Amino acid sequence: MLFQRRMDGSVNFWRNWTEYENGFGYKESEFWLGNRKIAELTGKGYSHLRIEMMDHDCIWKYAEYSTFAVDNEHKKYRMHVSGYNGTAGDSFSYHNGMYFSTYDNDNDVSSSNCGQVRHGAWWYRSCHKSNLNGEYDNTDYSDGINWYHWKGFYFSMKEVRMMLRKP
Repeated sequence: MLFQRRMDGSVNFWRNWTEYENGFGYKESEFWLGNRKIAELTGKGYSHLRIEMMDHDCIWKYAEYSTFAVDNEHKKYRMHVSGYNGTAGDSFSYHNGMYFSTYDNDNDVSSSNCGQVRHGAWWYRSCHKSNLNGEYDNTDYSDGINWYHWKGFYFSMKEVRMMLRKP
């Protein structure tokens, strides 16, 4: 089950809490399924996460997690992840246990609003090691579609997709 895709910057991911909750974009191109639906899917046993990323040289890497869950809206879509395996390095476990944050709903532990400062929406901690909903093609320090353990903070991925499946 594909729940996030970035591929060409055609959809603006600089969105508010309600838009991330309900989902946006186009399944044929770029989209976010919606935190409400992601929480429902993980509640129904879709707990294996695979993230695939492509750099600008068309090299693909992946990160898989054997356990992934997102709590409901009453718990601010808190995310739980563990069991890394892959080729991209583990830049997602840093966010384990964090609440979802947007520019208009700051739930991170930083003194600043990471969603606002890093031009995205994510399970920010202080602020991130991954930012897959960051600004497309932005190579400013940690504002783009980052995966720190593969390309660092000054690189924005060309393509990304996040998928769920049942184990």
